[in-house]
Amino acid sequence: MNITKNVNMEKLQQIIDEAEGKARERTLTAEELIKAVEEVDDYCRQFGTMRDLEGTTVWVDVNAQNFPRAYKYVPMSTQFRLVRKASCWKLDMVTRMKCDNRKFDFVWSPTFAGNIASFVQTVRSNW
Repeated sequence: MNITKNVNMEKLQQIIDEAEGKARERTLTAEELIKAVEEVDDYCRQFGTMRDLEGTTVWVDVNAQNFPRAYKYVPMSTQFRLVRKASCWKLDMVTRMKCDNRKFDFVWSPTFAGNIASFVQTVRSNW
């Protein structure tokens, strides 16, 4: 499903509900998903154009948190994967997995990875 400004929220929530099954804790709503996509967009814009992002994959866990090592059980959380297409993000997967300690986990496209490297070099040279 493509995530655009005109996304069908009911259909999006239906996809999430199917993945969650009977889960009651660390769940996800369509509104939270849209907000997370906006956060990803805002983060990526500082490194380059959205067109360069094509092919980038992002795992998102809106319920991310750390658990002490003494706590032997890591609870499940509803997470989703986005893939950047030419004009929008595509919701690739929604699933229940062990709660992660990072909210976003990026796998950058080669073009965008180059933009990040040049951004870091610029920051270092101006430091």
